[in-house]
Amino acid sequence: MSSPEEKWVPSPIQCLNKAIDGKPKIIVIRFCKMPIQERESLVELSTALKRNIHTQKCPVLALLLSKHRKLIEDLKQAEVDYVRYI
Repeated sequence: MSSPEEKWVPSPIQCLNKAIDGKPKIIVIRFCKMPIQERESLVELSTALKRNIHTQKCPVLALLLSKHRKLIEDLKQAEVDYVRYI
């Protein structure tokens, strides 16, 4: 389901820009099967969102396909607010 307020973006930098400009209520980052470089980019995005003065108070939800210890540790270090499995 999607709502009129929901925005999908194709890249981490576009997500950061939309988050700064749009002041969302929550940011959802979906980690699917992807190369490690893309996964690292999304973790870096999470870190940037939580460190940015304009987005640091916005909750970040990471959606994972499965439990992955290293990724969960990285997301915790990035200060992601919630991790859920889909």
